[in-house]
Amino acid sequence: MNHADHLRQIAQLARSISSGLKLETVLSEVTAALKALRADSVCAIRLIDHGSGGYRLAGTGGMPAGGRREVVPFGEGLTHVVAEARKPLLVPDNRTDPRAVKRHWSATRGLTLYYGVPIEAGPELLGVLNMNFAPTAPPTEDEQASIDVLAGQAAVAIRNARLFAESEARRRAAESLAEVSRSLARTLEVDVIVQQIADTVLPLLGVESSILRRLEPDGSLVAIAVGGLAREHFERGHVIAPGVGVVGRAVAERRPVTREVANEAAIV
Repeated sequence: MNHADHLRQIAQLARSISSGLKLETVLSEVTAALKALRADSVCAIRLIDHGSGGYRLAGTGGMPAGGRREVVPFGEGLTHVVAEARKPLLVPDNRTDPRAVKRHWSATRGLTLYYGVPIEAGPELLGVLNMNFAPTAPPTEDEQASIDVLAGQAAVAIRNARLFAESEARRRAAESLAEVSRSLARTLEVDVIVQQIADTVLPLLGVESSILRRLEPDGSLVAIAVGGLAREHFERGHVIAPGVGVVGRAVAERRPVTREVANEAAIV
């Protein structure tokens, strides 16, 4: 692809991103544009994922993703070097660079020249765009500039997708609250209302279980509504002693409390 054709593709990509709302779809267009830039290269977009403690693979182009780790932990590899420095990095041979991940998948494919670019939206670092080339065919200055531009387009796509997701979450929350309000107007039966609240939070928060509990004078907590998978383990009337578990702590400390349930001895 010549320079003029690639500029037209970047312009088309910018239009797609401005109207696109699904992150996966737009990132696939970004990786396709990168592949078109250099057919002999491969690319990978990794986004920061604090929940998994690293850089999660969000898009690939050029070769199947087989052999690539789903998550590269923070502090490891050239992805982290780019993220930490927040500037482009060119490494002629990742096999000899001590900062690179050992036995990287690219070495078995002869694509050992690395070029990485941070994906940034203003002051926020979103991830890293990684590319690999054959050592005998490094990217030209123009190609590096195009890769930098495409990293910027990826940042716009991520920002747009986040804004859309936040808008949708607010819309769903408003609809759920409106439905609960309509229920309050239709009935005065407490059991009906609390059960609807327990059921409503499941899709609203994207969770699988919910329990609504009533605080008793002695500090114990009684389940008055159970939703989702929690029904398999709890029934209405189940009692938690004062201060027990995550729920007891939340009440005792009068603040939200979150814990990784797999590591919590008492999660009720």
